[in-house]
Amino acid sequence: MKFFKVSYIRAGRREDVVIEADSKLSASNRFKIMNLGVFVSLVETSKPFSYRLEGIKRKYEGMKMQKKINLVEYISSLKHIAVMLNAGLPITIALQDVLNMTKDEQLRGIFKVCLQDVENGISISKSLMKFQKQVGVISISMLDMGERTGTLVQSMFSLCDILDEIDKNRTRLKKATRYPLITIFAMFIAFLIVILLVIPKFKKIFESYDTELPFPTLFLLWIEKTASDYGLFIIGFSVVVAVISA
Repeated sequence: MKFFKVSYIRAGRREDVVIEADSKLSASNRFKIMNLGVFVSLVETSKPFSYRLEGIKRKYEGMKMQKKINLVEYISSLKHIAVMLNAGLPITIALQDVLNMTKDEQLRGIFKVCLQDVENGISISKSLMKFQKQVGVISISMLDMGERTGTLVQSMFSLCDILDEIDKNRTRLKKATRYPLITIFAMFIAFLIVILLVIPKFKKIFESYDTELPFPTLFLLWIEKTASDYGLFIIGFSVVVAVISA
């Protein structure tokens, strides 16, 4: 696509607008549809900074949408939709209500697309196929089954139970692995302190001997030198790993 700067007169003032189009003719036709004012001139121009900024924004939003959804918020939203459907309300109203209620930006983006698709006659399961990586295959399969059998509400409640159990298992797994990770991290820090504070005292003694040191001792001295040179980086990296793992 190309960009064209169109100059025009409106209310006695000359103004400009940039139009994205394939050709000058297409840009001219778009300008006529926009009905901004009296046409003056049309020239091809470079891509405006605002368009570049919008492209960067879309890429950033796309990256955010690729992340796994907040499972707790997702379960809460599905339950809310199921309750409203069970009360006899249309699915469009249920989706709009969830869209207004949820504070999670990623879920808002997903449900916004779903609402637009449903209003255009596309089923919610087919709409969610666009976000399979985020919501998972189970969600799409359960909703598709509910739509085919006419039991969408029951399928949503069952899906919530399944996802809730998955979330509980994740929490149990994190709790089960947290203590061993903390223990390993504490042992590593203690070993690093010994290397940095104790080994240097023996290093002077080793250097006073005019003999070839055994490999284990040389290896220990190498660890001490590495820890002395990069100790802060190692500790910082270990803290980051421990925090992420927790």
